[in-house]
Amino acid sequence: MLKRSERGKFTTPLVLNYLKGGRWVVRKPLTFKLGNGKEITVPVNFSTDLDSVPRIPFLYAWLKGRATKAAVVHDFLYVKKHNRKEADTIFYIAMREEGVPAWRRWPIYLAVRSFGWLFYVKN
Repeated sequence: MLKRSERGKFTTPLVLNYLKGGRWVVRKPLTFKLGNGKEITVPVNFSTDLDSVPRIPFLYAWLKGRATKAAVVHDFLYVKKHNRKEADTIFYIAMREEGVPAWRRWPIYLAVRSFGWLFYVKN
């Protein structure tokens, strides 16, 4: 089982184009490599809303745009119906590697663990 203490590394940059309606499309493959050798590659033309944060003004301003690359990887794993707990753990690891500080990372992760199932079952 994957642990949040594991490491990872983005090996490619994130290249997106805005579509409309809050959607973005990946224009170059985004690759995240975990310390255990597992590699996740988000393909070209994958569509994402980046980080789905409720539109509650304070919460939205505090969380939106803090983990963009990690959010793309996480959205991809959810769409592919990857094991949800492992997808959320990978999201946490990717946020850390993206430089999101722990005091922001933990509430984002806890929100995903608590409410992510709503998006997981919808897709």
